[in-house]
Amino acid sequence: YPYANGEEENPCIAVSNDLYDWSVPYGLVNPIADNEETGCHELKDPHLLYRKDLDRLEVWYLGRVSENLGGNNYDLILFRKFSEDGVHWSDYEVMESVNYLSPSVYWNGEKYQMWSIGYDMWNTTGTFVYQESVDGMSWTEPVPCVIDGQKSGLDIWHGSVYVQNGTCHFVYIGISE
Repeated sequence: YPYANGEEENPCIAVSNDLYDWSVPYGLVNPIADNEETGCHELKDPHLLYRKDLDRLEVWYLGRVSENLGGNNYDLILFRKFSEDGVHWSDYEVMESVNYLSPSVYWNGEKYQMWSIGYDMWNTTGTFVYQESVDGMSWTEPVPCVIDGQKSGLDIWHGSVYVQNGTCHFVYIGISE
């Protein structure tokens, strides 16, 4: 998101063996998705997952359709791309229109699970929601999650959910005043 320019916010891939030194995989050209292919003003909030059953990586990300491309500059679309080698990526798939940011998508072996964060353009600020889908295109209605006894008024902005040994962990950035 260089210089807060949405036109330059696009999903990219980097790898590391030690979590300190990062590089682009040999043969990969970043970004793996760009505005021109989707007609979106920005492509944001990517989440990478591995589908062991299909032996592939999937990257899920959001696109905001700009006014100059026929959108209203508010609506968000959930996209997916996949790769068997992490270098060559599929064409994008339009999965669903969404009203939340920062989707974390997980495949539990039977269905997709998605956690997302509310934002002011849809009057969902301060909410953290959960949805499910068998195919990644048709999702259940968002269900508010409870954090520290609250399901609204949460001071969260962007975050990520990861599942380890059957336990969901949520790491997030708080809203700064």
